[in-house]
Amino acid sequence: MKHSLLLALQKCRFQQQTVKLKHRTGVDILAEIKKIAPATRAIMLTAYPTDATTQESFRLGASEYCTKPIDNEVLEETVTRVLNSG
Repeated sequence: MKHSLLLALQKCRFQQQTVKLKHRTGVDILAEIKKIAPATRAIMLTAYPTDATTQESFRLGASEYCTKPIDNEVLEETVTRVLNSG
């Protein structure tokens, strides 16, 4: 699985995942992605923000942390800014 995830990350410039996770969190997924491909820029988007997940997301290397609902224009601007950074 890790190999296929890395290949998928290498092929895309932007990917949005909306998934209801039963036994994992978005922070868990971010940690796994960053282990496989540390240079990946990530935007955490959550409907359930907490101080702990915000801090952990940034510690793991998230470029941005946004909360749902989010205006499409704001999301588009955030994605553009992150993709154009670095």
